[in-house]
Amino acid sequence: MNGIRALLLVIAVLLSGQSASAAGCKYQENETDKFTKVVTRWTKWNALTSTWHFSKTHHVPYVSVYSVDDDDQLLLKIETFIQEKYLPDEIYLEEYLVVSKGAPLLIMMKDETILELPALNDVRAATHMAEDMGSGDDPVTMYRTTGTAVINYPLDDATKKALAEQPVSTIRVTTDNSNFDFEIHEKSVNDIAAAVECSP
Repeated sequence: MNGIRALLLVIAVLLSGQSASAAGCKYQENETDKFTKVVTRWTKWNALTSTWHFSKTHHVPYVSVYSVDDDDQLLLKIETFIQEKYLPDEIYLEEYLVVSKGAPLLIMMKDETILELPALNDVRAATHMAEDMGSGDDPVTMYRTTGTAVINYPLDDATKKALAEQPVSTIRVTTDNSNFDFEIHEKSVNDIAAAVECSP
């Protein structure tokens, strides 16, 4: 009898732990289709680096996991801000951040092992340029360019397991023109693991 009580207690503890874990997940979409019963889950974006910068050029990566019927994808959103004195030409804006299908995302874990995920499609950042006019007796003209790119990468069970086992230290996004390396903020080293664990 005591053995049965102990077993029930263990099950209760496990179930309460799962509920607590699920409760910590934050979604921008979490729905089950009434007809097909397909579950769609999309975790909220989390910034992987500090969003506070004082340089004239900076990029901030955000992570999310998108799951439809157990097909999981890691989404990486890069927000770009550039401020310069000269008007950028149209080609510069169009080609600033371009990722070709198959281009690798390199993820360095805490133990320095590296995971490689290929981009699932071609991506070109949507950029917007605005002129910022100064005021007063000495006006200053600066051109601000903002851009956003969302890149999808596949997640299989082995990759999800590896990402959940330890923190991420650095990521490298491979683009057609250059690489973008991001040192993950100490407060965000577990954000990828958290997003992965919130997928079905």
